[in-house]
Amino acid sequence: MHRKNVFNLLLLVTVLFITSCMDSDDEKPDNYFEVNGEKFMMSEAYIDDDGTDNEITYRSYDILLCDSKETKGNYVQFTTLSNSTLRLEEGTYSYKYFLEKGYFGNPEIGMNIEYDSKGQAINGTRYTEYNMNNIMGSVIITQEEGDYKFVINLSFEVDGVAKTAKVIYWGPLSEDYFL
Repeated sequence: MHRKNVFNLLLLVTVLFITSCMDSDDEKPDNYFEVNGEKFMMSEAYIDDDGTDNEITYRSYDILLCDSKETKGNYVQFTTLSNSTLRLEEGTYSYKYFLEKGYFGNPEIGMNIEYDSKGQAINGTRYTEYNMNNIMGSVIITQEEGDYKFVINLSFEVDGVAKTAKVIYWGPLSEDYFL
């Protein structure tokens, strides 16, 4: 009888351990972006379908990942030309200045942005493709549990200073893109 109790206890502990490990693997990570080690939280994502090219070989999408659409104080946005003519296709998209099918471009990163009553940025830091140099990186897009997952790694220079940016977002994409 004693061996049976020990066996049941070990079985229970094993099941609890396996269950707790499985639960931690299924948890979604925090959504954030990081620039040179400074972390900014995000909670919302938006997509704008710009349609297809004249030959209908790809679709163009603008993606906005941000803390809040209303304030857009911290955000990352970019354009991707999906390999699919029907949807935002999963895959790895490398950076390309002259955008082509299967690549991403037009990166923009805003940190602690404040706007005036006319919607013009008056404070904060914003890096755009036009003030970034030597841009290199990729956007990995997957779809998991019905949500999109973006993992972005960028390196670039601004005024001769090297910068790195990392983005993790896993959640729904709203089609209500424009402010």
